[in-house]
Amino acid sequence: MLLHIDGDVAALAFLFLLLLLAVIGGIVLHATFLSGKYEGRYQGFLGEFYDFMTFRKLVIEGVLKFLYVIGASVMSVYGIIQLFLADTFAKGILYCLGFLVIGNLVLRLLFELVLMLVLICKNLVEVNQKLRPRVRRGPDMMKGTPKFAVGIMPESLRNRMDSWLKAAVQKENALEEKSDQGNRCA
Repeated sequence: MLLHIDGDVAALAFLFLLLLLAVIGGIVLHATFLSGKYEGRYQGFLGEFYDFMTFRKLVIEGVLKFLYVIGASVMSVYGIIQLFLADTFAKGILYCLGFLVIGNLVLRLLFELVLMLVLICKNLVEVNQKLRPRVRRGPDMMKGTPKFAVGIMPESLRNRMDSWLKAAVQKENALEEKSDQGNRCA
């Protein structure tokens, strides 16, 4: 006698197998291709795909613009249709102007609001990328570091940081003294 599997059980088993393969594929893709150590290594299509998969290139901006154009077109066509479907000509003109002017204006404001959030996020990422190299270098790297982080830092690193900070403070003091001397002479 052959093993008979119900259609629903087979479909459920197939879906479970697909889900398992998708999870394994996602883990492998993330561990290999999308790993941070490969940043900037890919060019051309793979570079674009890498930026897309790591959310460095946002798709929502283009999608929002496309949806706005579709929405504005629908709003305008519906306004023109209302011109001919209204009970009276005056109501038709009122509905037509309402949808053509006020409807499109409200639609535009809503899409601009959402797009503004996307652009703020995009600009913030750009500013963060420009500031990142400056934050991690130099003797003032310890400024703003929480005290608990300094407490768990190895002593050799802490001593090196302290010497960098002392050298930076001495340099600042020397520059201030020079500028004070220059101000006194003038």
